[in-house]
Amino acid sequence: MSVSDEVVLISGAARGMGANEARSFAAAGAKLVLGDVLDDEVQALAAELDEEAALAVHLDVTRAKIGRLPSPQR
Repeated sequence: MSVSDEVVLISGAARGMGANEARSFAAAGAKLVLGDVLDDEVQALAAELDEEAALAVHLDVTRAKIGRLPSPQR
């Protein structure tokens, strides 16, 4: 099964297994929505992978609230 150009949502993406899965999906050509409560870390991962292919969002699954993070200052 190819994930090239598919959109994949990963919760808990900032660290550990979520970050490893994000890297694997990115290497396979997927577009990513990376969610976590660790805003700085998930933004750093999106930047590492490719900001054109990965979108970092604040995601707290315990509160059912999602919001787009501001673009990092450069």
